[in-house]
Amino acid sequence: MTGERIAKYIASCGIASRRKSEAFIEDGRVTLNGAQVTDLSTKVMPGDTVSLDGKPIKPASDFVYIMLNKPRGYLTTVTDDRGRMTVTSLVDAKGHRVFPVGRLDLDSEGLLLLTDDGDLAFRLTHPGKNVDKTYNVSLSSPLKEENLQLLRIGIMLDETMTAPAQVKLMHPSGLMLQVTIHEGRKRQVKRMLEAVGSKVLSLKRVAMGPLRLGSLKTGEWRYLTEAEIRELGVTHE
Repeated sequence: MTGERIAKYIASCGIASRRKSEAFIEDGRVTLNGAQVTDLSTKVMPGDTVSLDGKPIKPASDFVYIMLNKPRGYLTTVTDDRGRMTVTSLVDAKGHRVFPVGRLDLDSEGLLLLTDDGDLAFRLTHPGKNVDKTYNVSLSSPLKEENLQLLRIGIMLDETMTAPAQVKLMHPSGLMLQVTIHEGRKRQVKRMLEAVGSKVLSLKRVAMGPLRLGSLKTGEWRYLTEAEIRELGVTHE
């Protein structure tokens, strides 16, 4: 038996994303059969006991997948030590400890996936997976075609070039765009548009991978359909 890497195992238990699980291990919060683990290459074998902060964890038998149309003013996090409103307060996860996949800024809105499937969260947010994310954006001032073309080619951001973006005009005024990217840099769409000469007034994510926001109203949520779950590459054994 080859076993399973311990971070992937923790993610499969629905505790956190794989990246966060790796951080738990590096911080010394994880034990395997009572012994502290800090090596990310450690494998979990059948019959092993993995604990986080002294509490045993085990794989979830079923995961929950929720699509939320995030309103402005909610933090994309599970909890906030300052008591601010978070996206998890808007959904009913049936007792599952769900967390948001990726992020939307406090003043941004739109499609947000919440789940306790850490392995899926890793696949959707890892830079190497090239998962498309599409946003409808309103601008303070119109951009010229040459500026839009710069975004389609890629611009310098954080001292590295962005990957080419798909950019479409949504209104003849030039004040509304649809932008699709597959990277996940912090505030990337807003910063890209500022870099070519316009300020973002509003930003709404309308698609992520195969998922579409559709007619879901602001603040509303729903469970993903079985077809949507399959499109995300999730299989039920």
